[in-house]
Amino acid sequence: SKPASPTTWSSTTTAIVGEEVILYWVHNAEDGSNESKAELEITMNGSSQTYTIDNPEKDSDKDDTNSVYKLSTSGYTEGTTILWKVRTAGISGEFGEWSIQRKIDVYAPATLELHVTNNNGNDISSLTSFPFYIIAIGGPSSQNPISYYVTIISNGTYETIDEIGNVKIISEGDEVYSKFYDISTEMLLEITAGSIDLENNITYTITCMVTMDTGLSTQQSKELKIAWVDQDYEPNAEI
Repeated sequence: SKPASPTTWSSTTTAIVGEEVILYWVHNAEDGSNESKAELEITMNGSSQTYTIDNPEKDSDKDDTNSVYKLSTSGYTEGTTILWKVRTAGISGEFGEWSIQRKIDVYAPATLELHVTNNNGNDISSLTSFPFYIIAIGGPSSQNPISYYVTIISNGTYETIDEIGNVKIISEGDEVYSKFYDISTEMLLEITAGSIDLENNITYTITCMVTMDTGLSTQQSKELKIAWVDQDYEPNAEI
């Protein structure tokens, strides 16, 4: 007898232009026979094309050896929608019903423009005084940011004092600041002495990750060296 409609899924439902997408399906036999061939229908921009696959490639990483088809998105334009469905045949050679039609959206890669600036709006790699600003702009313009996540990581090990006077050790790779921002525009973040404690002569890595409404994300990093101007104070007191 002809098989039932196959079970289908893909490696992603949101692809980047140029990315390879893997289509998976499982042959659902009614008579216990193995899959002999498959038909794959791919529709883009209203135009459909059907491929007959006589010996479907199997996914050797899976125990149930699902059938796979590798689809390259090279040459596709951003905004392309790929619709696909598949049907299989068993020992009789008669195709069963089509699977449900699945969708894959193709987008340009997410981008992020990241700046670390001083109070005058100039990009800096060395910080001599608070405040400083982190500016992040997600793109491209065809996509909208939905959130930003900022972390500041120490690139050195040092000893410091916490807010209540206790000595603590900051090790290389420790996170000294992190914050999540649920905004749909560019991010402008002011960092003051009340926001973070930074050590003189230590370099920090500022990393920002943006997530777009397409589900795509990307991140950028900047290094910032701390170069406070040392000042000596002489107390003048009497009892």
